[in-house]
Amino acid sequence: MLFRSVNEVVITMKNGEKKWLAISGTPLYDEKGNVSGSMGIHMDISEQKQLEGELREAKSIAEKAAEAKESFLANMSHEIRTPLSGIYGMAQLLQNTRLNEEQRSYLNAIEKAIENLQTIINDILDLSKINAGMMVLEQTGFSLREELQSLHKLHLTKASSKNLELSIHIDPALSPYHLGDPGRIGQVVNN
Repeated sequence: MLFRSVNEVVITMKNGEKKWLAISGTPLYDEKGNVSGSMGIHMDISEQKQLEGELREAKSIAEKAAEAKESFLANMSHEIRTPLSGIYGMAQLLQNTRLNEEQRSYLNAIEKAIENLQTIINDILDLSKINAGMMVLEQTGFSLREELQSLHKLHLTKASSKNLELSIHIDPALSPYHLGDPGRIGQVVNN
């Protein structure tokens, strides 16, 4: 026996309560193949419909919260970057003045703290972009060897200031050029 279709309908009970019903029916045939009646099934699906509604509402709330978070992160990033750029600019100007060794040491610490804050802000924004499905990777030709050597030089000063030796080994068989996002690769190596 095959049920033709299932329809969902809302009915109002005598007490005013609304109920959802799934209704399905099929004809019954006699031995000659003539329709002799019908059979129907009515099933109360009110609880299922209520759960579906709650799920849709929860999903909508979660999406709005995610949008608010993305907006907050973008705004905060801008709000933090603006004064941070000002501080960095002032530090660069101060670098060009006569400083004693102690002052230069403090200025270097300020610049390193600024770089660390910028990295944290960029990481937060990147995570936000990944979560929003908005991360776009460049497809540029670049030399991985040159990228790694540049990063090595960048971190060499930091390492030596901590009495650490930093060395890299690049396989000579490494292809001279690659296609990808050198900025993101640099970010991964930095992290």
